[in-house]
Amino acid sequence: MPGLFDPAKNDACKIHFYEVARSLVRQGHRVNMLVPRCHAEDLPLEPNLRLITLPLPYRERLWYVFFLSLVQLVWYARAVTSETDAVYVRWRMLPARFLGWINIIKGISPIMVTEHNGWVEDEVRVQHDSDRMVQMARYLQLTDAESAHGVVAVVDGIAERLPKAVRTIVVDNGTNLERFRPLSDRDRIRIDLLGDAGGPVIGFSGNISRWQGVDNLIHAFAHIADSHPNARLVIVGDGPCLDEVRELAQGLSMADRIHFSGDVVYEDMNRWLNTFDLAVVPKTVSLAHIGYSPLKVRDSAAAGVAVAATRVRGLTELEPHGWLATWNPSNKDGLALLLEKLLSDPAQLETMGRTARIYAEAHFSWDDAARSVAEFMESLEEARS
Repeated sequence: MPGLFDPAKNDACKIHFYEVARSLVRQGHRVNMLVPRCHAEDLPLEPNLRLITLPLPYRERLWYVFFLSLVQLVWYARAVTSETDAVYVRWRMLPARFLGWINIIKGISPIMVTEHNGWVEDEVRVQHDSDRMVQMARYLQLTDAESAHGVVAVVDGIAERLPKAVRTIVVDNGTNLERFRPLSDRDRIRIDLLGDAGGPVIGFSGNISRWQGVDNLIHAFAHIADSHPNARLVIVGDGPCLDEVRELAQGLSMADRIHFSGDVVYEDMNRWLNTFDLAVVPKTVSLAHIGYSPLKVRDSAAAGVAVAATRVRGLTELEPHGWLATWNPSNKDGLALLLEKLLSDPAQLETMGRTARIYAEAHFSWDDAARSVAEFMESLEEARS
């Protein structure tokens, strides 16, 4: 399993990759993870889960990721053997074709599957607005898909954009049901993390990037602050837009009502989620045509927390199950109105939280996701033979 991400950072890239690897091991497979240099505690190992590290750490710079991709090819050539039955790549930059050429040179033919977690040309357009970079991103992603035996897409919108000749399966994100769970001592946890048990807590967790919509959440919170004077907003996480949203909170005179945790280690995330009465996922519509499968929704549900989310593809489908409520992003006051409604009915929030945990246990296990991946690989092997 080659993957280019920061093993020291507990973002969706690392968590998805690592949890799928662990689940594959639990199902009887032997897994070698090929990742940038890291500390042993970043990716704790267990029997049949082996870590192969590159000589360099991860850095989020375009030229560096390209160089690290080349280094990864060399280490892949050293690691892959005739005993390798399948290669599961989290695609980042270089197409799987390069790994395929190495397999040919070594005289081996493992099944090659790549995982696509976003439509990169659209993400590049949102972040950089460069036509040349957009075109290159599209070319690399399509080339990667076409050069693999199969693609695992995290949302339907990615699968729909790939060429029809590419064998594709959609496997949603999951959650760790043992790590994320409801805790009984929520008041004490709030005192430890927030200073006092206080009133209702609205929470956001995740990478604070442009399409997360944290600025919209802050505006909505400011709108209801007077009608709910004891309510607090807690923003858990780090990201490229953190300073921007901090300045927004100060500009709206909300700095004393909004708590920024900064980056939180994965082991502490469940405690932070258990401070929430309502988890908010304020996704923007910039990538709505592709769809979303956010970890924060699944982790919050597993922790027994009610969820409010933008009415976009991938989230709207969860609303009928009774634990997630949505607002229409075309209504500029939609989020504020929904927050007002939900905070005014604490009993409903508690019921939604209990329902969320039950739903997570039935539908959000990483083991189910990994089982779908393994069955897909087996089908590709059968089709080849």
